[in-house]
Amino acid sequence: MAADALAVSGDQATDGTVTVTVTENGSAVANASVTVEALNNSTYAGSGDYVTDENGTVGLVAPEQNVSVSVTASANNSTASTTLDLVAPTNETEENDTEELDTFGARVSAFVASLQEDGNMSGQTVAAFVVDNNPGADQRPDHVDAGPKDDDDDSDGADANGENDGQANGNNGNGGGNNGNGGGNGGGNGNGGGNGNGNGPP
Repeated sequence: MAADALAVSGDQATDGTVTVTVTENGSAVANASVTVEALNNSTYAGSGDYVTDENGTVGLVAPEQNVSVSVTASANNSTASTTLDLVAPTNETEENDTEELDTFGARVSAFVASLQEDGNMSGQTVAAFVVDNNPGADQRPDHVDAGPKDDDDDSDGADANGENDGQANGNNGNGGGNNGNGGGNGGGNGNGGGNGNGNGPP
């Protein structure tokens, strides 16, 4: 077996973690010794000595800053080395997601989605949520209609109808009084609505 058949490589995932793999003639090498050292006077939390698992791999933590590391593997009296340039992960994606959720439109969308998941989708519920949470609601002009009229408007209409009915009833009462006067003075005329015939004095 050739002494240079041993090989070591590294792969960094999107979350920043690193997987070091040791192989010999294309096959994984278990129990190989792996040494990780930071270069250029830098620091790396994953520096140290490791032993590969049955798959010939070693897991390293994500770096806190961009760093170059030397990885040396030893097994079966053979040694292999490689240099890895590790990139520190960023929180840019998470920050963007947070900013989007902070927008009013996204909040409404999330609320609608939650209603749909629960099977409680209701346009009235969504409208109430929008009115209660709209950041611009406090700046709405007084002349802008905020929504359906309250029951107070119906009460006002009922009061007006009551007044009209009262006036009409009063007029009817006055008419009745006139008819009564006609009945008392009818004599032989009968001009009190036809009810005064024969009721007056001779």
